[in-house]
Amino acid sequence: MLIEIDATRTAVMYAAMSAADDAELRIVGPLVKAQAADTFALCAGSAIQVHGGIAFTWEHDLHLYFRRAKTTQALFGGSTHHRRLLADRAGL
Repeated sequence: MLIEIDATRTAVMYAAMSAADDAELRIVGPLVKAQAADTFALCAGSAIQVHGGIAFTWEHDLHLYFRRAKTTQALFGGSTHHRRLLADRAGL
């Protein structure tokens, strides 16, 4: 999980640095969104597994992060959606 989070953090920093260049941001934006969507879903799901049954109870807040990860995918599109957008913008 740590490696995924660090990779996502690096991608977000790169996107922030390229925000002034519209052409580059059109490519980097979906790439970073896809990475972030994968990382959020992976970390929330893995944390549920690590914590076991307590993670899905009301005593622990982890179920809120898991729900938020699923809701975020539904509202803003999952990694597949953003990778398709990236491929379209890159002309692939």
